Parts: sequence; structure tokens; C-alpha cells
Amino acid sequence: MGRSIRWKPRWQLKAFVALRKVLSSLPKVMEHAVAILKKSEDPPALLVAAVAAEGTAKAESAYRAPLVELYVKIVLEGKQALPEYSLEAWGPVLAAVTPEEFGKQLLPTALRMSKRQPA
Repeated sequence: MGRSIRWKPRWQLKAFVALRKVLSSLPKVMEHAVAILKKSEDPPALLVAAVAAEGTAKAESAYRAPLVELYVKIVLEGKQALPEYSLEAWGPVLAAVTPEEFGKQLLPTALRMSKRQPA
């Protein structure tokens, strides 16, 4: 999955759709996928995109809050800069952030990290 960026866009889309269907049909697989994301410092972008899209599809999803926390941990507090395709995979998580979460979780961390690493 980590090398899916080298695939043609058509195959990337097919893999994303197939993975998202598996995650939506089997809740236990979704739980395991979120657990894999929590353990990894640089998770595969394809898995991040599928979990983020499926986990934030519904406003009352139980996976939305953990995904926002993972975004803070992996992207904002990460020691190394992530590639652009990996940042794009986190897009659905940012789209689902509420103003309260943004003010309490994302903004303070982003300001603190911008002082440490201006990039």
C-alpha cells in the first residue's frame, strides 16, 4: 500500500474504493485499521485516505475524534515533513473538524509546532 503513489490514478482510485467498501461493510476491520494508524508513525496514504473517508462519512461517527487526534499526532506534531500525497489523504479528517475541535486541539498545537519548526 505504501507504493500506491506510483500507480496510475485509475488504479489508485480503484484500490481506494475497494478498501473503503471493505471498511464500511466490516466494522471490526475498521477498528483494526484505526489501531494500525495509531501504531504507525508514517501510515500508508491509501489506508489513511480510506479510513478518513469512511470514518468521517457520518457526523456521529465514533472514529472522527480519534482520527482528529491522530492527525494532530502524525501531521502536526510529526518530526519529519510528510509528502504531499500523504497530506492529501488526511483531507476528509480536516473537513470534518468542528470549530470547537479546531480551537481546542488543532490551533494550539499548530501554533506551538510553528514555533519549533517554521516549515
